This record gives sequence, C-alpha cells and structure tokens, in this order.
Amino acid sequence: MRERIITREIRVSAVLNKKTGLMIAYSDDLKGLVVPGRTPEEIEERLPAAVRELLEAAGETVVAVKAVR
Repeated sequence: MRERIITREIRVSAVLNKKTGLMIAYSDDLKGLVVPGRTPEEIEERLPAAVRELLEAAGETVVAVKAVR
C-alpha cells in the first residue's frame, strides 16, 4: 500500500515588541506555534523545527518542512 503525501500550507505572522526588541512568530493555521527571535532570520531558522515538532506531536508524519516567501 502506498502512502499519500499531503501538502499543507501554514501561514505565519510575526509581531515586534518595540520595548524588548523581541519578535514573536505565530500562526492561526497551526495551534501552539509560537517562535521567538531577535531577527526575522533567527525566526526563519527556528520555524521548521517548531512546525515539525507540533505536527509530529499531533500524530502526523512529516516528510519535509520548507519555507516559502
């Protein structure tokens, strides 16, 4: 039996706390996704692992996580 591969798009937004300089990325498409960082690049670097962890915790098998701008 062959497994089906399903592509899922998760939109991510980020907000900047001007007082602390910390950015927080979050998504309404993936409950629990919250990734902090000082720069957009730092957040981009951390996002794939955070997304993979949440999806696997929900019982999904993850083949790949990639960012698309």
